[in-house]
Amino acid sequence: MLIRRVNGQVVLEIICFASFGVLLLYFVSSGKYLQYVAPRLKPYLYFTAVTMGMWILGDMKRLFQLQYKIHTTHCLLLLIPLLLFVLPHTPLRAGDIKRTGSQLSVKQNSYGGSTKGSVAEGLPGLDKENHRICVSDEYFGMWYSELYGNMEEYAGYTIIMTGSVMTDSGGETDYQFAPVRLAMTCCVADLAPVGIPCIDEDAEELEEGAWVRVEGTLFASYQEYHGKKYADPHIKVEKVELAEEVEGYVYPY
Repeated sequence: MLIRRVNGQVVLEIICFASFGVLLLYFVSSGKYLQYVAPRLKPYLYFTAVTMGMWILGDMKRLFQLQYKIHTTHCLLLLIPLLLFVLPHTPLRAGDIKRTGSQLSVKQNSYGGSTKGSVAEGLPGLDKENHRICVSDEYFGMWYSELYGNMEEYAGYTIIMTGSVMTDSGGETDYQFAPVRLAMTCCVADLAPVGIPCIDEDAEELEEGAWVRVEGTLFASYQEYHGKKYADPHIKVEKVELAEEVEGYVYPY
């Protein structure tokens, strides 16, 4: 009986393609992919997993083709990210981001940008009758963009929001701290802390990196940079209390 010899290189490639594709599907279905990339990249992850399957089907044609020299170095392109995924690690926190000087300026529209119209009617937490906004953890990013893009509309409103304390170490502004969350525009490499800066007489008592729930009044102001004015809202704090840490990142869309 003739025994057909299996192509070792093809077997190795199939294992790599299958492992990478299955891992991608697992991360997407479990939601763990949000530790690495923004939600808008989800379709691309599915596309990559499907591509892995197509490559496997293409390799099956060569499974029993005789090959004297086995090439394996190209498989490292998939083995490296596989190892990075499976090695133990924890998501970044706001305090892990290196800062230089006063970082409260990171809030400026590098994240959400100015909006052309209010979208708050569809956002939970808005109480127009009592001029009050309770920013939920899930909608932190959208409210952040809304408060900057339509700052004057919400001037005088009571704002309640939860974030990690980032202090104004540079002393270049009148703001003492900001309750921030880490925002991801594309992937984990572009993470940046965002939040509304606060003025609080007791800010010195706050610990850097502590999670707090802030309540205060929103004030509208502007900063001029290179001849252009930018929204620069801030909160005059009325109450600060410790809060539980909020897991996960926020996204502009």
